[in-house]
Amino acid sequence: MDRNKIDIILLLISRITRSITAGFLAVVIGLYFLHIGLSLLQIGVLFGVGAFASPLIAFIFSIFADIRGRKIALLITLSFLPISIIILLLTNNFYFLALASALGGFGIAGGLVGGGVGATVAPIQTAILAEKVSQENRTKIYSIFTLASTYAGAGGALLSYIKNYDELFVLGLVLSLISFIVSVPIRVSPIIRREKDEEKNKQEKNKDLNVIKKFTYTEYLTE
Repeated sequence: MDRNKIDIILLLISRITRSITAGFLAVVIGLYFLHIGLSLLQIGVLFGVGAFASPLIAFIFSIFADIRGRKIALLITLSFLPISIIILLLTNNFYFLALASALGGFGIAGGLVGGGVGATVAPIQTAILAEKVSQENRTKIYSIFTLASTYAGAGGALLSYIKNYDELFVLGLVLSLISFIVSVPIRVSPIIRREKDEEKNKQEKNKDLNVIKKFTYTEYLTE
């Protein structure tokens, strides 16, 4: 099988397993916070932290991906969700829960869209997917990923019938780790160093300036 096809399948598995976790976390996380005795104000703060942090982390790691490479950025961001679930399993401390909300993207910005909770991963996955798919098939593959992610999230929401929060979180931990592990073998083209681009732009700019000077001198001599 073609290497790009293998990578696309691995990306799809990663997206689906992550979205299943997103599906039930989006339903139960608020109920869990209420269950452990947090006030409505505290729950609102935790959701606010997740809603604020998710796009900020996505922005930071999109820049990081362009500088250091998409593969390392993908693996780092994929690790955030299992880390946040481990925090949920180990402690009820409000400040650690805030950290979990920030890493996991719990809240408004952590819905089922774009790969589910921890949607910081989705832009990087999409960028990697773009280099694996031909331009003719890109729209079709993107549609398949969106469809699979959405239905996986909806299916995950059905798992919220499980009343034991620890069991749900362990399931989410396993699925999010699978999402991470299947992404390790994915091959990503290296990013061209920015220094080279800047040097090239500088050389082109100098050429343009020389051309402008020549036209200026020519115009001056013909006057």
